Amino acid sequence: MVYRVERTPDGYRVPDRELAKDGSGYSPSVKAMFSWAGARRVIHGASPDGPETGSPAAFGLPRGTPGRTWR
Repeated sequence: MVYRVERTPDGYRVPDRELAKDGSGYSPSVKAMFSWAGARRVIHGASPDGPETGSPAAFGLPRGTPGRTWR
């Protein structure tokens, strides 16, 4: 899953997300969503971090920045 994050006057928000396709579309969609190294990790079974730990590192936010799972 790829999250798009925007800075707002009140903090940050996730206005959009993209999910990998199922079945035969999985590998091509993952390769389109991530860098070569990132796609390789995902395709070979690396479990991505949740938004509460991945967002600060991915977006250069301060450690401990609160995150929520979008449902």
